[in-house]
Order: sequence, then structure tokens, then C-alpha cells
Amino acid sequence: MRTYELVVIYGVDQVPELTAAHIDAVTERISAHGGEVDTANTWGRRKFAYPIKKQREGHYVLLKFTIDPANIGELEASLRLVEDVTRFLIVAEDPEVAAYEAKQLAELHR
Repeated sequence: MRTYELVVIYGVDQVPELTAAHIDAVTERISAHGGEVDTANTWGRRKFAYPIKKQREGHYVLLKFTIDPANIGELEASLRLVEDVTRFLIVAEDPEVAAYEAKQLAELHR
């Protein structure tokens, strides 16, 4: 199992208000492919750097999850079928960066 980060963008035309049901649709797909969601952070509504599908804004959600690397291709194909998702990006989490972030967070809470 490996840890990944998934950024999902929902277009404001399709999803005027982001609800838990939208996030649950993605987390269910992760679970269906043998993954487990660790955290889900909503970044809110943000402007795009350039228009995407004739839209200028979207709702951003960051999900951290663990899954077998062999299932990533199937998960990506499954996410393409979610109608409300405008864009998504899955990246493998770098263990060194994760350790650095944990250290910074621990120092911040001292």
C-alpha cells in the first residue's frame, strides 16, 4: 500500500454548492478499488489560472488516501466517469515531504 494525494475540482456550473455527497462519491470509488481515505480537506471555491471547459472557477477538494499501486489505473478510469468532476490529479506522496510537514506541524503546536 502506498499513500497518494488526489485533488478534485468540481466546476461551479455543475456544482453550485459543494456538498458531502459530492466528496462521498469520490471516496466511495477509492474504497471500491481497495483504498482507504485518510483525510479530506475542502479548499473552497477558487479561480482557475485559465478557463477549463468554459468555466473560470471551481470547488477544490484534497484527499489523502492509501491504495495498492496496481489499482491506480482503475481508479483513474473510474473517476473519469464522475459527471460533476471537472478535473482531478493523483500524485504519490513523497515520504520525505510528509516527514518534513509532520515535523513542521509538531513545531507549530509546541
